[in-house]
Amino acid sequence: MSSDLKLDKELKDDAEIQDQKMPSIVDPTKEVLNKGMPYARGKVIGGCSTINAMVYTRGQKADYDLWAAQGPEYKIWDYDHCLEAFKAVENNERKSPDEEFKKYHGFNGLLNVQDSSDDNYDILKDIYKIAKNLGIPYNNDFNGVRQNGVGEHQMESAFHWLMVI
Repeated sequence: MSSDLKLDKELKDDAEIQDQKMPSIVDPTKEVLNKGMPYARGKVIGGCSTINAMVYTRGQKADYDLWAAQGPEYKIWDYDHCLEAFKAVENNERKSPDEEFKKYHGFNGLLNVQDSSDDNYDILKDIYKIAKNLGIPYNNDFNGVRQNGVGEHQMESAFHWLMVI
């Protein structure tokens, strides 16, 4: 593996890499010691989704259930209710999904979701191997049973947003 891979500690100071004409700082909050945090934004045609590859990731099950526990009027925010809504809008294009995958995904909605193609990035195979050696599990579905691990994220298809209507 190449030694050119840069780790966070090797990156330049944030001030040197940010576009000063488009500062994006999240307001200070008590949760982060009353500090603001840099928030990268996409200054390109297509906006932030061009930068973040339109990764399709849902929230954590525990968070939805915590919201629902706030009172009876919030019951519709529990994970099971939200999962049904996610499945209703999703049109997942995974080839040959297994039964476990089908429990968490829809296949007839309007939101096209597809697997990324890691075949284009040989370095990913090295990253998966290193993660395995460190005890980090491979995850083939970050919107399934668990969200931790290393693996390919699914992406929203840009086709419908880029086509001429």
